[in-house]
Amino acid sequence: MKFVRKMLGMIKVFIFNLKYQNRFKNQEFHYSFVCDNHKGLTFGKRVYIGPYCHFDAKGEIELQDFCIIAPHVKIWSYNHDFKDEMVPYGKKDIFKKVVVGKGSWIGLGATILPGTVIGKGCVIGAGSIVSGVIPDFSMVRPNYSQHEPLTVSKNENLYRREI
Repeated sequence: MKFVRKMLGMIKVFIFNLKYQNRFKNQEFHYSFVCDNHKGLTFGKRVYIGPYCHFDAKGEIELQDFCIIAPHVKIWSYNHDFKDEMVPYGKKDIFKKVVVGKGSWIGLGATILPGTVIGKGCVIGAGSIVSGVIPDFSMVRPNYSQHEPLTVSKNENLYRREI
């Protein structure tokens, strides 16, 4: 039984690497992760992507060093053109790059919309829907319309949150 599980795991890894052309080597992620248009996805070192995340990098997604992406997170970098004369939308897509800053943590089930820029050291709460520019060291919580700055002190290249 152990042997069969190990073989199934190796087959999953093989299929995943074949599908994404070894693009995610040396990164920590779960094999249930799906990335449409994966050539637009760039990431720094030691990025973690949790299970059942779904990204579409058609308009580019940049995950900087030490990002943590919790399970079920959706990141989209393009949208339909709602100003087109066609109803409800036209055939043209609007591309907007998404950037997740160094050391940011995106919580369970969050949705990051096209054009969002999340600063370094941010915490995006579970279930949040995020758009726009989030300043460095901010916290975004669901059901709040604005971000909330965190009190942070710097000590020899380390950042410490003051509670």
